Amino acid sequence: MVKVSSTKLKTNGKWLAWARKMSNYHTRDIAKKLNVDSQKIQNWEEHGYIEHDNLIKLSDYYNRSPMFFFNVNNPSYEEYHTPDFRTVDSKENELSPLIIKEVINAQNKRKNFIILEEDLEDYEIHNFNFNFNEKNVKELAEYVRDKLGITKAKIDTLKNGKNSLDYWIEKIESLDILVFQFYGIKPNEMRGYALYHDKLPIIGINGKENLNGKKFTLFHELVHLIIKKEGISNINNFKLKNKTEVFCNAVAAEILVPTNTFEIKIKEDDISTWDDTQIKRLSSYFKVSGEVILRKLLSLNHSC
Repeated sequence: MVKVSSTKLKTNGKWLAWARKMSNYHTRDIAKKLNVDSQKIQNWEEHGYIEHDNLIKLSDYYNRSPMFFFNVNNPSYEEYHTPDFRTVDSKENELSPLIIKEVINAQNKRKNFIILEEDLEDYEIHNFNFNFNEKNVKELAEYVRDKLGITKAKIDTLKNGKNSLDYWIEKIESLDILVFQFYGIKPNEMRGYALYHDKLPIIGINGKENLNGKKFTLFHELVHLIIKKEGISNINNFKLKNKTEVFCNAVAAEILVPTNTFEIKIKEDDISTWDDTQIKRLSSYFKVSGEVILRKLLSLNHSC
């Protein structure tokens, strides 16, 4: 049996407090996770003395190296902020510790690539040049399709959802964009995020979503990068009123289901009334979720 160390170490308690607050943990929440009372957390933060095993646990929850807490300088309380587009009807959602940890992890991975470029002479990362100033939904969607080579013929060659998702991720990554999938957060809490940088911007998509949902999120977040509006998204709510989210949804839907092609398909199939069967058929044809088809119908004022 391995004996856990209870040796007390002298850390800088101010950094313990800083890391907890930056990770958006309340004292009672982190105390519950460590199975200690809140007063003990306060003592650690006030005096700095903490058991080795508890320091290791805190390091994991706060997503910091244990050595981080021995910094002799005092922290600066600049608020951690990533724009949150998950608001509905002006109601704000608090960023959970898991979301903050995911975003920090993504930023740290990016830093490692930047360091690698500095260390290797033959490794070059290009600046993000996927820029398009036009805010017209159709024109921007067409620009993205042309840039990535998205055609109906190409989509038809990708036999299943996984092949399709993997292919488009690879195409986007070839433009020096980092794409990460995360799994520890429920899709209804966060479906994706976009973090803008002139070099190596980041897209995150929730790995717990279904394949077509991931594909929509991928293009939604790509639009965020193109218009340089980074943030955290919860895309699937039809009540979203944030203009940026509505725009990114519209462009993503237009990328995956071009209006002209959609209207032609409806005429060819002589569709005049809508039911689950018709929506499923169109979903299968365009290789998207039923949600995307519904969005398309609503945007074109087709009654469902």
